[in-house]
Amino acid sequence: MTRELKTTLFYSIIYILLYLLVSGILYYSFKEMKMVVIIPISAVIATILLPRIKELETPSGMKTKIKWNFMKKTFTF
Repeated sequence: MTRELKTTLFYSIIYILLYLLVSGILYYSFKEMKMVVIIPISAVIATILLPRIKELETPSGMKTKIKWNFMKKTFTF
């Protein structure tokens, strides 16, 4: 499995989990809100909460750096 495929899978899985979490919270918090409104709001909030991905060139080769917006810790692989 290539590094790009790993990064894409990681990013997609994180987005799906964030989307489901946010939509579940909105659905159970605001019972009177319709799903037509919950779906786009959940998508926007999940997009804002997604980590940022950067490609870095190091002496040992290309590395992928993942930084969360609200965490100071970064992940590199």
